[in-house]
Amino acid sequence: TATYTWRVDAVPAPGHYHFFNHLLDSEGAILTQDDAPAIESIYWQVGDQLVTRFYFQLPAELPSGEFRLLVGQYLWPELARIGRQDSPDTTYLVRTFPAVR
Repeated sequence: TATYTWRVDAVPAPGHYHFFNHLLDSEGAILTQDDAPAIESIYWQVGDQLVTRFYFQLPAELPSGEFRLLVGQYLWPELARIGRQDSPDTTYLVRTFPAVR
């Protein structure tokens, strides 16, 4: 389970925003993911906080190596990822998990 709190810093462009979470293996392959729609952006106001919770189904057998949890947003139905304000990247690294033994 992953829970995030997002703060609205500026009025967003109208659209259907979705959040995504990807758990990647050491090679960058997606092991599991969870996507969910956000509250419609027409209701967002500067200063609002959005709380999102995601649940992951892990594979029965995990490969060895480190894992990375990434989060981001995209527009639906275009599937166009939303860029970050502080980077040309479209994801945030939430956490790196140590190798499974």
